[in-house]
Amino acid sequence: IATNLSTHPFFTSMIGFSHEEVKQLVEEVIPQEKQKEVYKSLEDNYDGYRFSSKSEEKIFNSTLVLYYLKNYIELNEPPEKLLDMNMNLNGEKVKRIAELVKKEDNYKAIEEIILKNKVSGELKGVVFNEEYERNDLLTMMFYLGYLTIEDADVETIFTIPNYITRTVFADYFAKVLSENEIYKIDTGNISEAIKVLAKTGNIMPVVEIVKEFLSHQSTRDLENFSEKTLKYVFTMFLELSTQYIVYGEFPANQGFADILVEKSSSSNAKYEAIIELKYNSRKNGKKMSKKKLLQEAREQIEYYITDRRLEQRENLKKYMIVFNGFEDVIVEELYS
Repeated sequence: IATNLSTHPFFTSMIGFSHEEVKQLVEEVIPQEKQKEVYKSLEDNYDGYRFSSKSEEKIFNSTLVLYYLKNYIELNEPPEKLLDMNMNLNGEKVKRIAELVKKEDNYKAIEEIILKNKVSGELKGVVFNEEYERNDLLTMMFYLGYLTIEDADVETIFTIPNYITRTVFADYFAKVLSENEIYKIDTGNISEAIKVLAKTGNIMPVVEIVKEFLSHQSTRDLENFSEKTLKYVFTMFLELSTQYIVYGEFPANQGFADILVEKSSSSNAKYEAIIELKYNSRKNGKKMSKKKLLQEAREQIEYYITDRRLEQRENLKKYMIVFNGFEDVIVEELYS
């Protein structure tokens, strides 16, 4: 008689590596002066899996940790691509899962995951029949490692576990956009926009793509839209390039910058960027002037860039971006 131990609190670290195990590995194989940097990269990219609502412990993907460290041992540098190709994790695989049953409903659930970074539902057994619904999809994504448990009460709150998995969802969404006649967004244009940012520091092509995407959202979406969702949209598009690692809510000077666009270990980009976003809904349009929002964003960026980790960066572009609804956009750069 088989027993499913997948979400049993006693076995949550059975498959992956704990934080202590990864620290021990790093100390054994990485030069001391690089240990802190390597551990942070492993934590950002491969940590975050929580397999039981009754355990707070989060674990690392052991396959990817070993892949990264093996490359570092052999070449004394991180792997060129942070995702081991042997794992075959990509947006096409997510797309195939979404299209198994009730494709349109599944698309809506995954869009919610991408734009809000979390989704609520029920963790259950997966049954492939005509009753297959949203919770079956979320459960399957959980067991395949695309989602993990953030919290659980009446419902389970699922979230994307780490940066690498977010790039997989971004790749999926780009494929859906390129096939959807409503959006008419060419993924080649997204790639070119990020190249312009990397080479010249100009963020306007990226802003135009976000603006184009938002212009196709429904009136209902506009009513429920928030600054946090705007941040996720920007992050999603920026994550489609291997040139950058994109951090949302980057901790700086006891505050949190909306987005930090940082060169990846294998990047040839010249420029990085810190972005402060403001969103003025139609409901608040008369209450909050665009000038006031820009000034607020400017003050926040001026505060964040005095953080030592940002102060020392060369070619760091500093942008304040204000969306007044979906179509009226102001972009200003802070020069220092």
